[in-house]
Amino acid sequence: MNAGGFEYVNTNGTDTGATLSGGEQNVSGLASDATVDSGGEQVVETSGTAASTTVSAGGYQDVYGSANNTTIGNGGEQVVFAGGTVNTTTIQGGGTEYVASGGHAQNVTFSGAAALDLESPSGLVGTIADWQVGDPIDFVNTSVTSASISGSTLTVTTSGGGTSSYQLSGQQSNTSPILQSDGGGGTVLELAPINPPPPANTTEVMILRDGNNGNYEIYDIGSNAIVAAYPLGQVGLAWQVAGLGGFHCGTATAAR
Repeated sequence: MNAGGFEYVNTNGTDTGATLSGGEQNVSGLASDATVDSGGEQVVETSGTAASTTVSAGGYQDVYGSANNTTIGNGGEQVVFAGGTVNTTTIQGGGTEYVASGGHAQNVTFSGAAALDLESPSGLVGTIADWQVGDPIDFVNTSVTSASISGSTLTVTTSGGGTSSYQLSGQQSNTSPILQSDGGGGTVLELAPINPPPPANTTEVMILRDGNNGNYEIYDIGSNAIVAAYPLGQVGLAWQVAGLGGFHCGTATAAR
């Protein structure tokens, strides 16, 4: 179906294998194995169900009903509106799943540097699979104050004191969750590598801040050379670190 084309799948109707290359498919029945290419759009109405849709670059899937086993490719986007439910979505590198307030996503799998946006923490239930460094989860318009992982459970605490828990499967090892502002009143949650102990020949430690974005890095120094360097995280540009206390690394000292 090319640009300007339109297909309507009626209630109790079915369609299999449609390719949307600029056209629109409106689903009130069942649509299976559709491919949504650049400029194409699949709209799943409240009574409709989409199964195994592939959303490619420039394509969109708008879900008011239910969508199962959607794969979002690089540059593709799935939007889950209030009342909509998606199950077992796979977000490939460069793809985005956006869950509006009142929408629900159950079970999401990351496959590459993908993005998951949640207008409400309760918009996600089930399991987050294959979460890796470089996969941001944006809690849109929500201030998240802390995040922690215990075993296979991720717990997120918001500014009002409420908590949300998610199950993890296959997340990258030797990582821990970090938080930073999304620049629009929300909070981005990502995984960051856990820094290993400093090399044995470390004699000094230096911390530097990038004034363009607020990112901090720590440098281990020995014999007047940098022997290791690791990211520490991001602090908003309106803030700065005044100093460090109780920080020791052998005979190392921390620069302020």
